[in-house]
Formats: sequence, structure tokens, C-alpha cells
Amino acid sequence: MSNRTERWIEQNCKRRGRRFFLTAAGVAIALPYLEVFNEKPARAATGSKRLFLFHMPAGVNVTTWAPQGTGTSFSFGPTMKPIDEAGLKNKVTVVTGTNAIGGPRGHTCGISGVLTGVGCQGTTTSNAISFDQTIAQSFAGQTRFPSIELGTSHNTENPNAEAGYSTVLKDNLNWSSPTTPLSREIEPLKAFNRLFAGLPSSGGGQPPQTMSMKDAMRKSMLDYTLAEGGALSARLGSADKMKLEQYLDGLRALEKSIQIAPTVGQTGMCTPGAIPSAGRPSDIQVHVKLMLDIAIAAFKCDLTRVITFAYEHTTTEIRHPFLGVNVGWHTSVTHHAGAAGALANYTTVNQWLVSQYAYVMKALDQVADGTGTMLDSSACMCFSELSDGNSHSNQNMPVLLGGSAGGKLQTGRVI
Repeated sequence: MSNRTERWIEQNCKRRGRRFFLTAAGVAIALPYLEVFNEKPARAATGSKRLFLFHMPAGVNVTTWAPQGTGTSFSFGPTMKPIDEAGLKNKVTVVTGTNAIGGPRGHTCGISGVLTGVGCQGTTTSNAISFDQTIAQSFAGQTRFPSIELGTSHNTENPNAEAGYSTVLKDNLNWSSPTTPLSREIEPLKAFNRLFAGLPSSGGGQPPQTMSMKDAMRKSMLDYTLAEGGALSARLGSADKMKLEQYLDGLRALEKSIQIAPTVGQTGMCTPGAIPSAGRPSDIQVHVKLMLDIAIAAFKCDLTRVITFAYEHTTTEIRHPFLGVNVGWHTSVTHHAGAAGALANYTTVNQWLVSQYAYVMKALDQVADGTGTMLDSSACMCFSELSDGNSHSNQNMPVLLGGSAGGKLQTGRVI
């Protein structure tokens, strides 16, 4: 903070007193883009490990997903053909024979347990922390956002509730605590603005801004509010104290985010791209690419080290006419009942989804990072909450890893 800014704050504190800062703090905390204000770009962190999760809903055609061979002597099943086409075979690992934590309600228990590793409980909205959030916590304070959750729809659009189980469990993959699900952003423009406000874009975005005084004011407001909250806590009962502490934890996270700037590398690799149009694209291909491009840019800008992308949701009835699949995904494709036509459609859509996953990995593999590429330093996972959608099975789950997490994972094999 500059001496000039410090003097400005001090003078306003004296002139306007407590009410000014209490009022201002309330307004600032309510601003949706508070955490993306930045003062100046920093150099990219090279060789940093990253996690990218790509979720496919309601399982796969297990026959065409399965690879042939073992170890390093293998070939992909038809569904994974896009990995070969992208030249990524030596940078992925196909994991077979993994069983997931299940429950009596396949869709709900599949979603709620696939990243948390616990069985779902009826008549509750509580779960457990998901492993992506455990990883995000290990990066605390190193990036502007602990994690980013993106998608194309919410389960609330077709809740298809399963008796005895909350749709909260059914709609949320990511949980930062047993009682805190993390909702995904499904509108490209909202995601773009939240992440990249203030950075130059190739589509008429805002020019770089100097926000040192604004940042200083916001940090001062948060410092003040946290101090006041700490003093108030001593006078509260246990229940209110817990609620207040959860609120203050959020403010502390915001305070940290103000001090961390988006990264613009020496080669200019932090390029958010064109600003998306408002609303949700009617074309799902366009929608998916926009969200994945945002994820790629967020990694390049080192805004976060943990990103989840969820395609649709577990009971989506989306159709894929661009693939020749003109029937609803959940009812008419994943509930195939062994019909050859439905199974062929299952494979077709699965293959397209794998191609989208490969698109992200290929983009990361084209960015130098430390002694390798950004993909080399990352751990990626393409997965579903079910293995077979027809039986709602959670045996032999589809798991396709990418990247070696900086040499920690051996790639180019089936295990």
C-alpha cells in the first residue's frame, strides 16, 4: 500500500468515523466482484501442481469404454478414441476395477459420494468435504480463488427426486465442508466477469486498471469488520458464535483474495479471450467450449489450482442432435435396457465428452511450465458418478486420468 493511500484512509477514518466504515464495509462485502479486483499482475508460478476434474453424467457404455490390454501394452476402447487423436496416449492413465461408495439411490448417492468417499444419508442435506476441496485447502493463500466450479446446468432444472433423499445431495459434487456444497456457475459471462474483471481481453474487455486505492479501502473495511466481529464474538452464545465464525471465515478468504493478483506470465500467457454474451448459449457445443476455455484461462492466469467442470447433471434429458442423438440422455440413452441403438448412442455421446476433456488436456500440454508442460504438472480426471446408467452400478467406475502431477503419477498405462 502506498504512503499516499495510507494517508487517505487515515484522514477519512478521522473525518467520517465509525459509521462510514461500517456502512462502507457492508456495501463492499456485498459486491459480487470484490475478490477479483487487482492492483498489478504477477509472474506465473511455474511448475505448480493443479487439479482438473471433468464430470460426465450417468455413466458410460462400459463395453466401449473398456481398454484392451494391460500395463503399457494397451489400446483404447472406442469411447477413448479422442485421446489417441489428440496424441495424448502417453500422458494418460486408464484406471479399471475401481468401485465407488454407493447407496440405495443411484443418482443421488453416486453424485454425493463420488468425490467425498462417503455413503449418502437419507433425510439430510449434509455430506462430507470432497477431495478437491482438501486439495484446494492445501493451496490456501497461493491463488485468488481456492477453487472454481463450472458447469452447464443444475439438477434443479430436472430434479427427479429420489424418495427419502435431498436433492441438495443430488446436485452438488463439490463440498467445502459437510454442510457447505459449492454450486457451479453455468453462465459463461458470469464466470468470465467473476474471474477476469479488470484484465484485458481480446474481445473489447476492460483495459488494465489501477486499483491500489480501491484495494486498500476494501482491505481496510474487511480488517475493521473482522476486528469488530472478533469483539462481538466474546458476547455471543455458542450457536450464534458458530454462525458468526462461519461468516468471518468468508471475510478472511475475501481479504486474502484482495492481496493476490491474477498472473500474467512473461510470455503473456494470461489471455482471458473474448467476453462471452450474456445468458446461457442455446448451442451446447458452444456452451461447453466457452466454459472450458474459461477454465483453461483461469489455470494459465494462475487464478486457481483446482477446477471442476460438470457437464449437465445426473438426470439430464439433454439431446445431442449434432451427434445424431435426438432422444433424452437420461431416460432414452443411459437407461438403455441393452438395446443396441441406445448403447450406440451412449458410446457416441461418451466419445464426444472425452473429446472435450482431451481439448483441455491438449491446451494445457501446449503451455510450457517448469521443466515440462502445464499438463505434466497437473492431475486431471475424467469420471462419472455411475459406471452403467441402466443398472445404476458403481462397480468398475470409469476413471481416465491425465497428467503426471509433476512426476508423481506414472502415465501411458492401464492399471
